[in-house]
Amino acid sequence: VAISGTTRYRSGLLNKEWKDNFFATFFNSGKIVRLQIEQKGSTYRAVQREFLSSESRDFHPTDVLEDVDGSLLVVDTGGWFYRGCPTSQIAKPDIYGAIYRVVKKDLKTLQDPTGSKIDWANLSEEQLIDLFNDDRHLVREHALSESELRGSEMISALNEALKNNSQQIRLNSVWALTRIIGKLIALEQTPVAQGKPRLTYKRPVSQAHAAIGIALKDHSATVRQAACHCLMNYPDQKSQAQLLTILKGDEPSVRRVCAAALGRMKSPETIPAILSALAKDVDREEEHALIYALIEIQAPETIELGLKVNSANVQRASLIAISQLDKDRLTPELVASLLEKPDDKLGEAVMRLFKEHTKQSEWAWQAARLMKSWAENGELLRRKNIVQKLIVHFGGTEGVAEQIGLALQQVSKNPELRELLLTAMAQSNGLTLHSTWVPALEQELNSGDPARIDQVLLSIAAIKTDHFNQQLQAIGANEKYSPLLRVRALSSIGGKSTQLNDEAFSLLIHLLNNSHQGSETNIAAQLIGSSALTKKQLLALAPVIAEAGPTILLELLRPFQKSSDPEVAKHFLDAAEQSRFVLSLPVPEVSDIIKRFPAELRPRGNALLDQVVKNEAAKLARIDQLIPLLDQGNPHKGKELFFAEKSKCATCHQINSEGKQVGPNLSNIGANRAPRDLLESIIFPSSTIVRDYESFNVVLTDGRVLTGLIIREDSDNLDLQQQTGKIDRLLKEDIEEVVPNTVSIMPNGLEKTLTEAELADVIAYLMTLKKPQLAQKP
Repeated sequence: VAISGTTRYRSGLLNKEWKDNFFATFFNSGKIVRLQIEQKGSTYRAVQREFLSSESRDFHPTDVLEDVDGSLLVVDTGGWFYRGCPTSQIAKPDIYGAIYRVVKKDLKTLQDPTGSKIDWANLSEEQLIDLFNDDRHLVREHALSESELRGSEMISALNEALKNNSQQIRLNSVWALTRIIGKLIALEQTPVAQGKPRLTYKRPVSQAHAAIGIALKDHSATVRQAACHCLMNYPDQKSQAQLLTILKGDEPSVRRVCAAALGRMKSPETIPAILSALAKDVDREEEHALIYALIEIQAPETIELGLKVNSANVQRASLIAISQLDKDRLTPELVASLLEKPDDKLGEAVMRLFKEHTKQSEWAWQAARLMKSWAENGELLRRKNIVQKLIVHFGGTEGVAEQIGLALQQVSKNPELRELLLTAMAQSNGLTLHSTWVPALEQELNSGDPARIDQVLLSIAAIKTDHFNQQLQAIGANEKYSPLLRVRALSSIGGKSTQLNDEAFSLLIHLLNNSHQGSETNIAAQLIGSSALTKKQLLALAPVIAEAGPTILLELLRPFQKSSDPEVAKHFLDAAEQSRFVLSLPVPEVSDIIKRFPAELRPRGNALLDQVVKNEAAKLARIDQLIPLLDQGNPHKGKELFFAEKSKCATCHQINSEGKQVGPNLSNIGANRAPRDLLESIIFPSSTIVRDYESFNVVLTDGRVLTGLIIREDSDNLDLQQQTGKIDRLLKEDIEEVVPNTVSIMPNGLEKTLTEAELADVIAYLMTLKKPQLAQKP
C-alpha cells in the first residue's frame, strides 16, 4: 500500500484520545487511517484504525495535515497524478481532486490558535513554562522555541519546573533544556573574532546537565526516557552513574535510550555493565542499542571479555561488536570455539565470519576440524544448519571435502543425513569431485529410486566433472523414469552445460506438446528458456510457439532473442503469426527479437510488433467493458479457480500459506486494492510491478540468460528465484551482466484463459482477502 503522507496530530481537539496519534493516507485504497502509538517492549508499535475512506477509486488521498484549529486537511490528487504507483497507470486529467477539511461539529473554537497575540518577549520564565501545557500545540512549540532563544537565563526556572505536578510541563522542560544545552555547546565551539574575549559557557551547560540529572530520577518513565535522549545527544560524564543504575533495573523503553547515551559517552569502564545487560532477556531493539553502544565505545580489547562469559547472547553481541571494530582480534581458533555452544543465533553470527574467510586456509582447517568433531560425536544432524553452511562455503577445500566423503558413507542408512549432505552440496558452486564422494554418489544414482536420483542430480550438477556421464546417459534413456528426471540427468552430463543435448531437448519438446501437468510444462519451458539453443533446436522450437499458452510463452521466446539467423527469424514469424497469445506479450520482449531480424524480414516483424502495440490499447477499452461485471462475481467459484490449473494463479502467489511464494503474497490484497485495480494488474501485469518483485535478466559467461527475482546477494553469490519457484545460486564470477527487466514475472494474456464471468469470480474472491496485519486492531 502506498503511504503518501503522514502527520502527527498534536492538538487532540477532535478527540483528546487522539493526541500524538499519527494520521496516514493510503493512496492505493483511497482511505486515511489513524495510527495509535503504543508501548511494545523497549520500543513502540502502531495500532491501525480506520478513519476515512471512499468507494470511489478516483479518490487518491496524497497528504493529510493538521490545521491550527485542530481540524484535518485531506489533499486528494484525484486522477491527474498517476506516476509512481502500481494502481495509477492511466492518466485522468479531467478528475482534478480536492482539499477536504475534517471538522468536529462541536469543535472548540480556539482563541488565538497560533499565539500571535501573546507578548512573548515580556513573559516571565514561569509564565513561559506554564505555556508548556497549553491546549494550543503551536503555542506549546513556540514556548519551547522561546525558551531556547533565552538560553541560560531559563535554566534555573526549568530546574524548578522539574518538580511540577504536570508530566507535560516536566517533559517539555527536559526538551527545552536539551535545546538550550545544544545551543550553548554550539556557542562554545564557535570561533571567536580576533581581539574579542571568548565567553565561558561551561557553568551554564553544567547547570543544565545537572537539571537533566534530576530528570533521570523522575517518577515518570517518559520523562526519564527524554532525559536519556538528551544525554545521548549531549553526553555528560557526571550522569554516568545514574545511567548505569537505569540500565540495571529501569523499564525497557528507558533502558534502550540509556544504552545509546552510554555509547556516546565512550567510557570503557561501562562495558561490563552493558555486557551484563545483554545477558538478560531483552528484546531485539534493546539488544541492538546495547550492541551499538559497545561499537561506539570503541574498546575491542575490553569487549573481548564478553567472549568468555557463559552466555550465548553476550558472546554473540561481543562477537558482532568486535567484528565491526577490529576483525584481526578474531582468530579462526577463537571464533570456532564459540560454535561449541549449540545456540542458533550465536552460530549464525559465527558463520558470517567464517563466510568472509572462505578462501583462507586456516579458517577452512577449522571448518574441517568442527565437522570431524561433530561426526565423531554423532552431532552432524543436531548441528545441521551450521554443517550445511560449512559445506556450502568450504566444500571445495581438501579438509571439508574429506569430511563430506566420510559422512557420505553413512547416507544409505540415514535418509536425513543424505538430505543434509546432498542439499548442501547442491547449493555450493564450483565443487571439484573428491575421490571419497564417488562410491556414495554412484550408489545413489544406481538406487532406482526417482526421489533419491533427483536429489543426487542436483548435487552432481554443482560438481564440474564428467565421471558420472555413463550413468547419467543411462538414466536419460530409461523410459521408466519421468521425462523431467531424464532431462535433468541428461542436462547434468559433463557438469553444468551451456546447451541442451538433442536428446534432452527432444524430451522437453515432448513435455510441452503432451504433458497435462502445468508444473511439468512450466519447468520444461524454463529449462528451454534459460539454455543457449542451437539453430537446429530453435527451428524445432518455433512451431511450439504457435500453440503455447501465456504462462510459458515468454520463457520460450527468450532463446530467440539471441539469434539473428534469417531462417530462424522466418520460422519464428510463421509461428508467431499463428499464435493466439503472442499479441498479449509485452512490447519490449517482442521488440528485442524483431530488432535482430535481417532487413528483408524487418517489415514483417514490425507489422507483428504494431499488432502487439494495438492490442495493448485495446486492453484499455476491455477494462471499461469488464468493470460492470465485477459486481457479479462469485467469491466461492473464484477461490476454486484461483487454485485451479486453469488460472495458474497459485503457481506464483500464496494465500494463507497455500500456493507458491514467487510473486507477492495476496493474503491481504482485498484490504489494499479496489476491484478495478486488481483487474488492471491482471491485464497489464508489467504496468503494476510491486516493489521488491522486479525481475532481472542475469547474463552468464557461458551464454545462458536466466530471468527471475534476486532474493539474496552477497560479495560472492547471487540467488535468483525463477518463475517456477526454483532458486539458482550463481557465482558472481560466472555472471557477465545483471539487467533490470521492465517486464513482470507475471505473464501477459492470463485473462484470455478465463471467461469474463470467471475473471469476475477470481476478483470477487481476492476482494474477500482482508487478513488483519499484526499491528492492527479493529
